[in-house]
Order: sequence, then structure tokens, then C-alpha cells
Amino acid sequence: MINEVSSLANWLDQSLIPKWLFFTTAVEMCRLRLMFALILLISAGIEKVAGEGEGNKCDVCVQVVKRLIEQLGNSRGDPKEVRTKFEALCRDLKKSSPEGVESRFCYLVGGHEESAAKTVMYLVDQVTTYKPAEKICMELDKKISGVCDFKYKDKIDWSKVDLNRANLKQLKKILASYDIYECPHCIEKSDYVELVKDEVRKRDPEAAKLLGISPKVEL
Repeated sequence: MINEVSSLANWLDQSLIPKWLFFTTAVEMCRLRLMFALILLISAGIEKVAGEGEGNKCDVCVQVVKRLIEQLGNSRGDPKEVRTKFEALCRDLKKSSPEGVESRFCYLVGGHEESAAKTVMYLVDQVTTYKPAEKICMELDKKISGVCDFKYKDKIDWSKVDLNRANLKQLKKILASYDIYECPHCIEKSDYVELVKDEVRKRDPEAAKLLGISPKVEL
């Protein structure tokens, strides 16, 4: 290393290149390398933040579409059946929570009779392609502005929920996540538990399975 430095010094003494120019160039090279490294770090940070936010993107749309797909079963490839089931699902969502995010999502994509935009066939076409719900919602968001803007207020960690041991405050918090703030017919805690089960069963099939909520038997 000492020999290399000595050789460089001798070369500079004999060279026609001014020493100040050599050192200025070296400093500029170091500065450029530092700037390049900083840009890489910033880019990596931006990608990480974007990736972290991706998990919650379109969560309302994804949950509604997943529920629709589950209800369709083997008839998913039939556009007429998809539309009929979706509009029926939207009626149920509107009935349980008229101003809820899921009902407003239905309104945006044309799932309600009074929807201003009749764009429901965009959703129907995507569902019949057998794409996963996440992909369907990303495609819908390109066609219908605002599809991915709907967000649930609180993300429930269902693995930590025990409905039988939950207190009234916890049960109301779960209902609030579905934009349900009143239960006129609820008198006892068990009434709230049943309402939560009904809503989870309708709105989040995966959570229903995790909680051991069996499908409702139609009489």
C-alpha cells in the first residue's frame, strides 16, 4: 500500500496534470458515489413502505368479492348468476348497514338499483375470469376510480377473539368495524354475540371459519 501511494506521488510530480485537479476529481468521485448510495437507500425505503401498505389495499373490495365468490360456488363462470348474486349481496349489505363502507362500495360499482354508475358488468366480467379477489379489485380500481379507497375502520385480529369471553365493549367494537353502531333488539350480551356471528358469517367467511361459526341453516 505504501509503495502504491509513493508511486502515485511520483507520477503526480512528473505528470502535466495539476495536483489540485487530480484531488478535485477524486473528491467529486467520492461525492458521486455517496449520492448514488443515498439514492439507492431512499429507493429501497420507498419500496418497503409501498410494500407494507399493499397488504391493506382494496381490503373492503377484496372482502366483498371473496364473499361473492364463495356464494357463487360452481356457478362463478355464469355472468348472469354473478350479477344476480352480487346485487343480492349488496341488498343484504345495505339492509344491515346502509351507510357502511361495504354498502358504499356496492353503490360505487353499480350493485344497488339506485347506483348512479351502471358499471357492475366490469366486476361481473372480472369475477368470471376466475382471478383471485385481490387481482379482481386491482383491475376494478383501474376502471372505476375510488374502488380501493374504501377502508375498514379497525382491523380485527380474529386469532385473539373469543366471542364467548368478549365483553360488551369488545363486541361493539367488532360491530363498529362493520359500521354498525346500534342494535335495537339487543337486550343481553348474548344478543350482541349472535349479531356479531351473523355479521361475521355474512361479511368475512375466513374469520367465520377461524371463530368456528357454522353456516346459518335456512329453514
